[in-house]
Amino acid sequence: MQGALANLGHKLARNTIANILKRHGIAPAPERSRRTTWKDFLRRHLDQIVATDFFTAEVWTCSGLQRFIVLFFMDLSTRRVELGGIAACANGLWMSQIARNLTNAVDGFFTGKRSLIHDRDPLITERETIKGWEIG
Repeated sequence: MQGALANLGHKLARNTIANILKRHGIAPAPERSRRTTWKDFLRRHLDQIVATDFFTAEVWTCSGLQRFIVLFFMDLSTRRVELGGIAACANGLWMSQIARNLTNAVDGFFTGKRSLIHDRDPLITERETIKGWEIG
């Protein structure tokens, strides 16, 4: 922190930084990495995280019962849910198009977000990336 602040033109002593962190209830870096729980991490970064998963829905169509795959995203800070897409057969091209839609600079769901939480579902292919977000 001291180096990052110096790059911005602010010179602070280590003790000053330690006191500021302590005042705000943040442990020093070595202890913070050992003591930070998943719950604490999520609470601190809630406004920057989006979670994603799939579910299936069975629908009666003209050709009979058909299973669709639904991809959804949830902004953890607001609990707002966004449907990424619905498909009878998901593949890499489908995922790439959804990634383009979500990362749109004007009205994309990922605007202002930094992290994506997902499981290791094979529908999220290794070659897909969302503007530098490694997926898979």
